Amino acid sequence: MTIAHEAFLFDPDRFAADLVTLLRDFHQAGESVEFLRTLALQMFDASKAARYVASQFGGWDRWTLSSELSGSSATSTEVARLWCLLFLYTHLEISTLGVNLGLIGEWEALQRLLQVAGWPERESKLLVRGRNFGELAGTSLQGAGLPVELVHAQVELWRHLKPDAIGGVLGWLDNDDVSRFSIELADLSATLPAVESHGPNATEAIRRAVTMLNEAHKAGSGLGFVIGG
Repeated sequence: MTIAHEAFLFDPDRFAADLVTLLRDFHQAGESVEFLRTLALQMFDASKAARYVASQFGGWDRWTLSSELSGSSATSTEVARLWCLLFLYTHLEISTLGVNLGLIGEWEALQRLLQVAGWPERESKLLVRGRNFGELAGTSLQGAGLPVELVHAQVELWRHLKPDAIGGVLGWLDNDDVSRFSIELADLSATLPAVESHGPNATEAIRRAVTMLNEAHKAGSGLGFVIGG
């Protein structure tokens, strides 16, 4: 099975502010599972991006999601996990290029090419997979005035969150990351001789990566990644 890499425009600051607001509301609602269940369905209904990603990575539609959230096996942890996924998906923006902004099937080819070019493994993984959402959740919730137990549970949930797909990975880059990688990848494209000699998909991998970064840079945006098969 092919593991696909999809990318979307993403604003980490808006994500952070909205996460704090909604968790405050959740706490004021007595940390009710029903609050999260209702909110998850509202987010699914309101966001085209959420419906697209949930369908592509998990096969969710309105009926299956509602059934999963209200079924007898829907523990509070599972409802919270689904709420986090949909909260994230609502903060992904489909670019003017449509849903094919990511590396699609060329992400491994790009990692190999960057390795040949001498990039540190950490940097090549960061470009392809992004940062862990536990990092962003931890920074967002620090000093937010929420109970320590709630913050800890949320950070752990986000740290381990994955899409409902084989080999699933979620990641993000901020605008500074995008700007830096745009420059570094442009330099690589100009200096690496005979890109096509590094594998049949190397040229397409570079093209997709440059397009992805340029689109985000042009929008003054970060990137959100969803990977899985």
